[in-house]
Amino acid sequence: MEIMEESLKYPYLRDPNKTRYYDSVLFGEDKLRYEIYAHMVWNICETVCDRKMVNETSRPAIIAERALHSKWLEDPRNQSMFKTEFLDYIMQENIPYRRGWFVK
Repeated sequence: MEIMEESLKYPYLRDPNKTRYYDSVLFGEDKLRYEIYAHMVWNICETVCDRKMVNETSRPAIIAERALHSKWLEDPRNQSMFKTEFLDYIMQENIPYRRGWFVK
């Protein structure tokens, strides 16, 4: 819920014209806020994927987040914060459903 409040308070966090080019259009505190926000978004998505909860509700949301924040995730510095399995999964053209609990 906090992440939604943050995007209401700072709408540029969900503006595709800002997120797509964040590295060249955001500066200072705005850029740092966006980078933190994008990291939180991807952490939530990774958790959903890990728990194999990519269903009819979460899949469209993940696709929407990818459209907004893929540029951030493409940066190798940011990729290092996520599992390779998740990165491979999230970058598929057609993200498949994942159901059931993740068991190692």
